[in-house]
Amino acid sequence: IAVHSGAGVPLLVETHVGAMSLKGRLLPMLAELDAAIGPEAGVNRLTVVDSEAGTVGMMLAMHEQTQMTFITVIKGQVLAGARIFGEGPWQKYREHDELREVEFHLRGKGAPPEGLIFRGVQMHRSDSRHPHTTLFATNAQLDDLPTVEVANCYLARWPRQEQIFRKARNGGGLEHSHG
Repeated sequence: IAVHSGAGVPLLVETHVGAMSLKGRLLPMLAELDAAIGPEAGVNRLTVVDSEAGTVGMMLAMHEQTQMTFITVIKGQVLAGARIFGEGPWQKYREHDELREVEFHLRGKGAPPEGLIFRGVQMHRSDSRHPHTTLFATNAQLDDLPTVEVANCYLARWPRQEQIFRKARNGGGLEHSHG
């Protein structure tokens, strides 16, 4: 599990034997990082997390318990149970994709009885042989994080994060680490 700066510089890395739940470690790791940096650092943070954090309970914890700004992606059963509304117009994104603002309502474990409403950004490729729409979830306000930046920030996560692990494995000996 790695916490890194926007440029991919690792700030905190944990390795574990076997499978480790990101849900169980993410908030404690971020608290450790806050303790190490200290409140006087004045660091703004955008937490970009893969779909494992795309659950009602985890998004509620990130938003209400820590007040952190986050982006994740909603998939599977959580997406199937989401009610999407307030769709904005599609806008061109990159060469072949389109984005639009939406809101979505989630109910489920960890949510208050009335459910939760979050901002979303949908991305799709209209000319694809296998059409698929991705739903990015964020608690950032549109004025603070424009539509395009939600997609850019989430999509930049993969190459930056994976590059840390590639470098550690290819020369750093991570492939031999046992936690």
